[in-house]
Amino acid sequence: MYPPLSMVDRVVQNNCVLGDTGIELEKRTVVDLPLLTIHLFLPVNKINIQLYTFMPFGVEPRQCVGTNDVRC
Repeated sequence: MYPPLSMVDRVVQNNCVLGDTGIELEKRTVVDLPLLTIHLFLPVNKINIQLYTFMPFGVEPRQCVGTNDVRC
């Protein structure tokens, strides 16, 4: 399965630091999220997957309009 978009971009709302990486993001920075990359999982890490890690249809309010039609 391939997502309809390869990237999703978001705009940083407030200055922040990414976890313990020390990477600083300034307000209004555009961040691209590579959907194909973030959806590659190793089976051994299955128990560590956090909420919103898997977003095949996007996340509210910009999620795919067909989300409810394809979910079982």
